[in-house]
Amino acid sequence: MKPLLFLPSPRDIAEVKESVDKLKIDKLWLKYYPQEEAYVTARDWFLRHYEYTHLIIHPDDLLATQAALEFLLLSANDKVISGWCINTIKENWEQINETSISYTLCYDPPRAATYESFNFIPAKHINTFLSDGIAIIKVKFSGFALCSIPRNVLEQVMFRGDQDCCMDATFALDLYDARIDQYCNLKARTKHLRRSVEEIQVGKKPERIIFEGK
Repeated sequence: MKPLLFLPSPRDIAEVKESVDKLKIDKLWLKYYPQEEAYVTARDWFLRHYEYTHLIIHPDDLLATQAALEFLLLSANDKVISGWCINTIKENWEQINETSISYTLCYDPPRAATYESFNFIPAKHINTFLSDGIAIIKVKFSGFALCSIPRNVLEQVMFRGDQDCCMDATFALDLYDARIDQYCNLKARTKHLRRSVEEIQVGKKPERIIFEGK
């Protein structure tokens, strides 16, 4: 297995850069691209570089440890499998205490969905699963909280946005249509940062592709 970490990065978040620098994996940064263009470009780059077996999606507002990455890779093989994080979309996210994953297929079109329609799994359920010795579960939405995609799946399923939005949701919908299952490794916990959209530098800074070998 030779994975490639893909980072769609429209912002400059020092905390994320510091975290990513510690990960022992080849990295491909797509800096300051519109969302859909970043994903499409990264997919094309990956498919042209046959030495890589898996594309690992790492959003630019996520913190992941080497341990979480290794848990994910140990369970990757031929699966589409993600880690998870506490969902920080709502302002009262700490009180809600829900995850980024769901058993429910997301609304189509996803930009018209409500938060409630995703039916995110409560965080307390994760502890129950792990206590029962269950680390991998089947889901229908993962939110890309680290997401490992095997080459053969990326050859079948393209990335597309919904008006440059919701790449994780459209991917979940397209996996379902292709009859490809999606999983979550509950040991691969990450942290999602709540950030302001005002930090986005798309259209303000020149687009850049940066490759970093480990």
